[in-house]
Amino acid sequence: MILKLLKVLFQSNLNKLLNMYSVEYVISTKTKEQLDSDRILSSLNLSAERKSDMRIEVLQGIRDSKPLFLCGYCKKPVYLCGGKHTGEKGKSFKEIYFKHYSHSPECKFYLKTKYGKSEIERMKFHGLKEGHLHQMIKNEIAQALNVEGYDAEMEKVVSVLTLYKDGTDSDNYKRLWRRPDVHVKNKEKQFVVEIQLATTFLSVILDRMNFYKESKHHVLWVLSCFKPKEEQKFTTMDILSLTTRNIFEFNDEMISESKKQGKLLLRCHFEIPLLQDDLTFTYVWDNKIVSIDDLVFDNKCFIAYSYDCWAKEKELLDEHNKIIRNIGVIEESTYAQKVDYYEPHDSEEAFQIILKKEIDNIIYSGNTDVLDIFSSLYEKDFNCVEYLIKQAKKYNIKLPQLSHEFLKQLILVANDFSEYREVAGRILCHIDLDYEIEKVFNNDTCIFQIALNLENTAFGLRSYLELFTRHGYIIPNYLIERCQKNLIEFKKATGSGALSEEERCQIEKSLIVTMWDKLQKQNLPNYFKLLEVDHTFRFIIRLASYSLGKPLGCAHPNLAALTGTMKESHAHFAHLTVEMIEACKLDKDIKISRNYMNLQKIAQADQDFSCDDLVYTLFRVFNK
Repeated sequence: MILKLLKVLFQSNLNKLLNMYSVEYVISTKTKEQLDSDRILSSLNLSAERKSDMRIEVLQGIRDSKPLFLCGYCKKPVYLCGGKHTGEKGKSFKEIYFKHYSHSPECKFYLKTKYGKSEIERMKFHGLKEGHLHQMIKNEIAQALNVEGYDAEMEKVVSVLTLYKDGTDSDNYKRLWRRPDVHVKNKEKQFVVEIQLATTFLSVILDRMNFYKESKHHVLWVLSCFKPKEEQKFTTMDILSLTTRNIFEFNDEMISESKKQGKLLLRCHFEIPLLQDDLTFTYVWDNKIVSIDDLVFDNKCFIAYSYDCWAKEKELLDEHNKIIRNIGVIEESTYAQKVDYYEPHDSEEAFQIILKKEIDNIIYSGNTDVLDIFSSLYEKDFNCVEYLIKQAKKYNIKLPQLSHEFLKQLILVANDFSEYREVAGRILCHIDLDYEIEKVFNNDTCIFQIALNLENTAFGLRSYLELFTRHGYIIPNYLIERCQKNLIEFKKATGSGALSEEERCQIEKSLIVTMWDKLQKQNLPNYFKLLEVDHTFRFIIRLASYSLGKPLGCAHPNLAALTGTMKESHAHFAHLTVEMIEACKLDKDIKISRNYMNLQKIAQADQDFSCDDLVYTLFRVFNK
């Protein structure tokens, strides 16, 4: 097969399709020739089926210590790595390229990527416990097989050996056992069911296949959903190449039919080869419902399949076959529309399900710069998410295009579970996240009420107000009136001591809404820029404390303690604090007099006057 492929490669005059690869020249270990990678890749990328066939053949050769290709410079084994390439506007295709199999920094062709294979695998699956969909499918398959008379166990340990001289903690032990999703046996056969819902590396799939082959277990790969008309991920294409072009789907339809008939039923999708005039193949899809009894359990490769595409290809190419068959296009079966058959228990569970899909999309797109953010969110490590988002904003790292469904579910889970709220605000209000806001927030005046409900702090609410302002939203009058009423009642209220955190947050939010409304009505965009600075924003909230009579922006019990903070933390705005104290007629207050006099002295030194106009605009007590 390789010699035939190489012959085709050298005869090809196809245009160059790929613009990135890690190895410029490779050496064929069979012909000892040095080959141009461009020509090989251009030919291979024409066929999705042959790409996966070749990927598997090349990697398996390395695993068997018989590599098919070596780097033309350092003579180390290379393999075919997959990714996605964007070509013309509106078009994209999947590409493969040669890459060193092992670390080879001394090679001039060695491409240093930010993350290696193992790092990406760890980032993707670090802490990601098995999803509810995965667990549900596993349960349903095991139950159907048990009803049918098989002994089906979930996550039973399968091992190659029964004696481990190095102990169960050794790396050797870890290489010699697996926990398949479902282990199945009866008197005649034993096999394992592996459910593949997320993308993974070809090497991971091959490791599993080689292990089960060594342990004499046939493998049945199952997907929860498969749509032949759509572009397939590399993981799916790799599984197709390992299973003679069979994909087994276990969806809501098959769950229902399995229960009705008392046995496991799967929809098998398979590709039928069509021989063209140039002796190359094209493929058409067909499908049928199959049971375990309908499957072939191959004892050479230890796979389970229904239709043998490889045998059909061999038959069509057989020179002794004198009958030329005219294979027409097979009428496609009607595919039942996929229905979500698992109902999440709450908004958090629904969010985790859709979040995992977004993580898969991020990995597939290659945008690994932000992968840690969403992996940490899946793990509910909110402090880590906060830090990573801030870093992304600091270094102008753009967040990926997130689906509207994901963002809407993020709002729902943040509304129901307070621990998600701060992170939700960081994501929804990220300056580089471009989405159609009306599709996420429903495009009505309730948009501001949603923000008020989600945010516990004035800082978080400020971010939402910035977002809404960028999209032309105006704060509704009813909300302004409510916030103004809250501030009036707060100023009239008597009582001493520090406010509770909840009380303080509510007043601070009312304060920022009224301030924002004033700036909007006066059309002062430059002032919004000033409020985006955290330190300035905190100073403005604390400055408002003097006009309202109680400390805000901190947990101080009284204005005397607050004035000390103004002296220590906002010395460069001391002149404004002095003016506010005097305007509110608090300069004679004996409790704050000492810090007030210190502020007067500080105000004579270097001061920052950039916020003066903003302060005079926001606070009517200045009459300026």
